[in-house]
Amino acid sequence: MEAGISTAMMGEAGEGGPVIAILGEYDALPGLSQKAGIDWPEPVEEGGDGHGCGHNLLGAGAMLAAAAVKNYLAEQGLPGRVRYYGCPAEEGGAAKTFMVRDGVFDDVDIALSWHSMHFLGVIPPKTLAVTMIDFSFGGRSAHAAVSPHLGRSALDAVELMSVGVNYLREHVSPDA
Repeated sequence: MEAGISTAMMGEAGEGGPVIAILGEYDALPGLSQKAGIDWPEPVEEGGDGHGCGHNLLGAGAMLAAAAVKNYLAEQGLPGRVRYYGCPAEEGGAAKTFMVRDGVFDDVDIALSWHSMHFLGVIPPKTLAVTMIDFSFGGRSAHAAVSPHLGRSALDAVELMSVGVNYLREHVSPDA
């Protein structure tokens, strides 16, 4: 367990030298259950979790990289500690954020991560951040004919927020 996340973990090999962190994600994504080998939606389990955008590869690929670096350092007699960090819940869970907050990476010299893509190369540093926010809307009931002016509609607030966010989206540059 790392940072209070029961499915986050860390393993280390080697000694001395720099601390090399290799980050592996292994989360299944909500609602992406899919039978293998077909290109149309057909879930294994209706509404079940599954893997999308290579998430079935991220944890295993990072573990293989960590083992390869560990073996290289040992074969060459080089100092260095290789750490594999298992980072769950990255789609909407932001485990790495909580791990950073709790100091899990404080003594790391370099952290490497990867994501499967449609090309082989370094991902350009132009990505969009995602922030999840939960909103609660409350209202006040009132009689629609006798005293509508005393009511406060939570649904109206939700609709106004939706329209406002849509207008904002149209006026924010793609690099924001």
